[in-house]
Amino acid sequence: AISCQIPENWIDVSNIRQVPDNQECWMNKETDGLFIVEILERQSAVADAVAANYFFDDLAECNGVPGSARQFLIQPELLQISGLPDSAVLCFGTGSQRVAMGRESDITGNPRTQEIRQVRYELCAMRLPSVRTDLLVTLSTPDDPNPQDTGGGSLQPSDVFKRALSSFVYLTGVYSERNEE
Repeated sequence: AISCQIPENWIDVSNIRQVPDNQECWMNKETDGLFIVEILERQSAVADAVAANYFFDDLAECNGVPGSARQFLIQPELLQISGLPDSAVLCFGTGSQRVAMGRESDITGNPRTQEIRQVRYELCAMRLPSVRTDLLVTLSTPDDPNPQDTGGGSLQPSDVFKRALSSFVYLTGVYSERNEE
């Protein structure tokens, strides 16, 4: 099990829409920012040194963002997280992507014009080989809605992201064998 502190003004997205079982997701209603904790199958073919970049590129591909509309910077280790197994590796990075916001059509099937926004991403991949898991923590924040914006803003980790990660606690031994059946 894991726990972390999310700012009080962020809401649980599962109260608004369906969230995949392997995710926890919170949203800042003022900024449309999303804080996501995702449990993934370990990508053993991906080297630790490029894991954050791998997950960023995977996200960009899911968003349909070409390489020319994204940038990424691998960050040095920002902090330690309590209770992680000795074999755990933390991989950090920040980047931005030009993303089409919203849906392609409304609820009646009529086409909609999608707004293109520059979205800033902060990632921490917690690589947990002992349990064959990659735990991905992502903070995404849309920037100014200017469609001419090409990014280039600061790629330094935000205080919100650093505070949430510094409160992270990985709890071992929480589940008994009976609960794993």
